[in-house]
Formats: sequence, structure tokens, C-alpha cells
Amino acid sequence: IATSILPLLLKFGIGADADEGPPPTIKVTKRGAAPAGGGQVVFICPIMKELTEPLDLIDVGKIKRVRGTVVSCRIPPSSAARVAHSSKGLLHRLLPDVWVHTDTHSSKGGGGCGPSPGLSVCLAAESTSGVVIAAETCLDAAKDGRGALLPEDLGVRVAAMLLEEIRKGGCIDTG
Repeated sequence: IATSILPLLLKFGIGADADEGPPPTIKVTKRGAAPAGGGQVVFICPIMKELTEPLDLIDVGKIKRVRGTVVSCRIPPSSAARVAHSSKGLLHRLLPDVWVHTDTHSSKGGGGCGPSPGLSVCLAAESTSGVVIAAETCLDAAKDGRGALLPEDLGVRVAAMLLEEIRKGGCIDTG
């Protein structure tokens, strides 16, 4: 939501006028992973009665940068780093401006994540015309049992998903 929907809401002009309220924002207060979840977010968006500006999304532009975040809850931080490294490895072959940040939450303290261990990654590609295309995936505990899927495989999977979204064309991703 933060990487693809919020920029689209801003393009519609939602929150552009100070009288309407603050611009749309989303803040993750606690991360959660399946099956027990436990994540919490705060979403702020002004109420709009009508959209005053039409949106004309025709020019996709050329992809100029990729940004991403790998989130790990109750999993060793090295796993998140391995996901980031493998996704960057695939994307660096095509584009020099790729940054993937790791956001790790350990079981100590417990305030930053829910009860279940999990690993997820979100990548967003930004074009020269301001279009944002995103792809995300996570480690599925039911299908990708303990050790069945390496963190490197998760990184390559999300990078391939992002490249497929870009290949499809369009100004809005399908996810």
C-alpha cells in the first residue's frame, strides 16, 4: 500500500489542499506474519467528496530506480540480508540504482512484531514519468516449510515478479 497506492492517491490530488486535511499516510506500528498475524498499521486519509483533477496515466516512462524493503520477524537478521542481496543481484544486471533496506525484528522485546516468524519483501520500481510499479511476496510457512525455500530464492522470486510487472507494461501494477 505504501509503495504503490499512496503515490497514486497523491497523483489524484488527495491531501494536496491543506483545508482537506493531511496527505494520505500509513505507519506500521507492529509487523505481523502468517499464521498468527499480529501486525498493526495506522492509515490516515482525508475524506474526499469528489475528485477535482482527472488523472491521465498514459506515459509509463523508463524505469530509473528500484527501492525495496525486506522485513523479518523472529528470524535471524542474516536471512533478511540474504534476501536483499539476491534480489539486488538480479536487478543490478539491468539497472544500477537499486537499494533494498532490511527491517529486522527479533523475538527479544517482542514489541516490533507479532508472535509468528516470517520473512517478506516488497520492491518498487519508479519510472521517469513518476509511475510506481510494485511487487511483493513472503515466505509461506505452509508451502515453504522449514528450509524448503532459501532466502536467496525468495529474493530472486520477488525480483522476477517485479520484472514481470514491468514487462507487462502499464502505469499501475496488477498486484
